[in-house]
Amino acid sequence: MTLVEIISSVLITIAIVFGNIAGVGGAGMIVPVLLLGFSLEILQASALSNFLICVGFVLRFYFNYYDRHPTKDKPVIDYDTASLMLPASLLGTKFGVIIHDIFPRSVLFILLTVTLLYLSYSSYASGRKLSEAEDRAVKEEKANPMIALTHMTADDLNSSTSLLDTNKKRIREIEEEEARRIPPKKTILMLVLFLLMMVSIAIEGSQSLPSLVGIKLCSSGYWVSFFDYIVICALMVYINARDINALAMEKRLLGIKLTEDEVDWTWPKIMEYSMYGLVAGILSAIFGIGGGMILSSVLVQLGMLPEVVTATCGLFVLFTTGAAFAVLWYEGYWIASYGIALGVVSILSSVLSVWVFNGIIKKLGKPSILVYIMSGVILVSGVVLGFVGFYQDYVEYGTLFSKEAWSFHSYCNPTCFLYSCTTHS
Repeated sequence: MTLVEIISSVLITIAIVFGNIAGVGGAGMIVPVLLLGFSLEILQASALSNFLICVGFVLRFYFNYYDRHPTKDKPVIDYDTASLMLPASLLGTKFGVIIHDIFPRSVLFILLTVTLLYLSYSSYASGRKLSEAEDRAVKEEKANPMIALTHMTADDLNSSTSLLDTNKKRIREIEEEEARRIPPKKTILMLVLFLLMMVSIAIEGSQSLPSLVGIKLCSSGYWVSFFDYIVICALMVYINARDINALAMEKRLLGIKLTEDEVDWTWPKIMEYSMYGLVAGILSAIFGIGGGMILSSVLVQLGMLPEVVTATCGLFVLFTTGAAFAVLWYEGYWIASYGIALGVVSILSSVLSVWVFNGIIKKLGKPSILVYIMSGVILVSGVVLGFVGFYQDYVEYGTLFSKEAWSFHSYCNPTCFLYSCTTHS
């Protein structure tokens, strides 16, 4: 390896560590390093980046499988939020891709940088508020060690004579369902959506990836597949929303109280989260970044605990990077020599991030550190992606003000991508 590649490998290791901790993946830092440090093409860099992130988050999911929620006896991954926002986000991705291929590339760079800088600032502000709340909680706990529970369990009701035994039994059943490490129905639906996403990408193709079944871009077969997947995503959102709302209504009838960080899944709240997921999918596709980077910032601002945010977004990143890598690998953009070497780096980095950093955060009792790290990763990604984007324009066109980089394009004709402008017949 050359000196540049060694330095690039170190930078990738750092990106993987902090991207894994924050639950955002870190593609915004990894892809530019692969492009400049290893001189890869955009699709090769994308394939390698998705592989490294996916491997890291497989390990992250393994650790999260055994980790528990900070305030309740249930998994640290919020499967309700994940099952609701994942299909909504994937639905948004379909529309975001079209906008990405139409808009001028330089305009996208500017919007990308501004958006990520805003999300970074918003995350930092949320982290500061959370840190202040943590400090107040520590002082209150020292002043009053007997802190009342904020939720009701079946054990709390043993002495109650106002509730029927059937109610107590149902509350116990709900607690046992929520305590399961992996909810079967939600997991199966997400896996089905994951497989259908790969099938959809393979059938439709894109400006850079030809269809595996020979369907031409913007043909009738293309649009049939396009809208079929949209209908499937919308149906998945409805099925999960219906189940989540029904359980929330039952909890209210049984008198089960929620902790401050839990969501009361009324229909307005479901619509709100679904819309956030949809917008996150649109923006991630427009800018060519992972949806986890946008969703993590949004969920923190919605009041979700940092540990739950990073675990939940990690599941989202695992699905999306896995599907993207599978397609790019099949199309031949996977470079095994780089992948194996850097894959080992990703595994070691992921273990380091989970064992060391998460241990430190738990010992200090300051989950707000996760939000600060998230803010930092988003900030660096915004700056680096913007710089590399304009640098690529300058190298390719010899100027930052070329007509190609500042012109709108027809979606159905050859168009420019985030880091390269490739012509297809």
